Amino acid sequence: MKLDELVNQYYDDLNMNDLHIWGYIANHKRECAAMTIEEVAEKCNVSRTGILRFAKKISLQGFSELKFYLRMENVEENELTDEKIDSISQSYIKGIQSFTEQNLDKVCDEIYYAKRIFAYGSGVIQQSAVRELKRLMFKLNVIVWRFCGICIFINAYAF
Repeated sequence: MKLDELVNQYYDDLNMNDLHIWGYIANHKRECAAMTIEEVAEKCNVSRTGILRFAKKISLQGFSELKFYLRMENVEENELTDEKIDSISQSYIKGIQSFTEQNLDKVCDEIYYAKRIFAYGSGVIQQSAVRELKRLMFKLNVIVWRFCGICIFINAYAF
């Protein structure tokens, strides 16, 4: 069982002090796994017995078992990271293969002969791509009109 699950299971037994301790530990799991009980208590501005009480309230024997759970979760995160890297790599490979298989001659011709180009980006990444397109096309003396989702939304409701 993970620490998150233990905290959820015993949530009703925890007081505000315990939730404060858990908030710090949950946000600093890697660091807390390497700290002593005194260091964790100092970071949480509580006594070492407060840390012990928290551990006992979530059915652990003490701080050493709490650290064990933290270390185990860090190991599991590293294993998941390798799987995520493989998944992301495969996604990039598929995207590149799909892109190279497409014939972009017609799109390139349309852009080349266009008198005006309008580009729209709805999200942060899309807007970044549109800015880059505008920058590159400016070097070729082609003006790109950039629109973003927020700009259009605001202008639609302007009086």
